Amino acid sequence: MASLIQKGITFTLKALDNARTTTALSLHPDADLSNWENAVKLVTQCTRVIREVQTMEAQLDNLRDLSNNWIDLLNRLEGAEKDKGEKEYVKFDTHEKIAERHDAATTKLRDLRDLEAKLSADAKLCRGRAEKEARADQQANPLPQAATPPTAAPTFTAPLYQFQPIQLDKFFGQKRKWPEFYESFKSAIGSQSISKAQKLNLLCNLLGGEARELIAGFRLEDQNYETVLQLLKDTYGAPEEHIRARS
Repeated sequence: MASLIQKGITFTLKALDNARTTTALSLHPDADLSNWENAVKLVTQCTRVIREVQTMEAQLDNLRDLSNNWIDLLNRLEGAEKDKGEKEYVKFDTHEKIAERHDAATTKLRDLRDLEAKLSADAKLCRGRAEKEARADQQANPLPQAATPPTAAPTFTAPLYQFQPIQLDKFFGQKRKWPEFYESFKSAIGSQSISKAQKLNLLCNLLGGEARELIAGFRLEDQNYETVLQLLKDTYGAPEEHIRARS
């Protein structure tokens, strides 16, 4: 039993040692890119950091459980067996430097959480600047007004009756369901002769949970349709990558 616990601790410590650092995952806005492009890159990188944080948290929980299991095992021993078990524990602990490596992992995790907050703040800043630029551009180049006022047609509502025969399930961020959702959306809506803003409106209505939160803040404008699609692909994987993974 103790040998299995030792193997588990050794494996977990190596995984924590190999977890990526803030140096590897840090990203700053690129002066050569637009604010929209920077926002997308920063959100994507922030997602990577979040995954690394979640992985490290799970590994630290596992290390804690394994250590507690070993202590429980020692407490059930008696006499010479207990003395032998405690010596083995001390020897293993000294060799693996468990406390030292645990502290290093905890520090790394704290730094990653700080990086996550910074990337999120930078992404919001770039997105805010991009939206401000878009509003300024709209004011400087207003769309020509029609001779007669248009009837009360919703600006970004596509003719939904076109799509009623095709029922699309909402996508809530489950990575394994992304390829099917993407192909269904592309087939049913992507090729329709409607504006990109209308396609984006439909796409947003088909997203929920984590996926909806990911693209929250993007205005329903033509220029954001491809940006949002690319952000979803970067986060959940391009469909062709899933196909290769199953091959």
